[in-house]
Amino acid sequence: MKETSTLVINKNARPLCPRDNSTMRYETDGVAAESKAYAGEENAPWYRCGQVDCGVHFSPSSGYFTVVNVLEHLSFADEQGANLLQCPLHGTWLYRCREDNGSGDKFVWRCGVQDCDYIRTDVSGTWLRE
Repeated sequence: MKETSTLVINKNARPLCPRDNSTMRYETDGVAAESKAYAGEENAPWYRCGQVDCGVHFSPSSGYFTVVNVLEHLSFADEQGANLLQCPLHGTWLYRCREDNGSGDKFVWRCGVQDCDYIRTDVSGTWLRE
């Protein structure tokens, strides 16, 4: 298993936000360097929900987590009930997406590491928290 700090995030992933099912967008910069780091993610690329007032993010090494900005101080918390499946090849968290990145109602879980094709299709339900 590769160490997660050496893995490259898949820029073409299409993770869905666990709160509103919207497609998250890729961001290269992560959190500003002066902020408190979350699992070493301070300047690492990640995915972020684009909905107003939603602070959910995803990275393979940290999974789904929420960034909360209180009085110019950022805090980070695991997104409860969203990080349940890991890639057996990399030990990283899987993200939930629509099957074949389509617009259908079928969902799968994929590895967010570049060039990894690990997928879980055997998880029932539209979201594990429903």
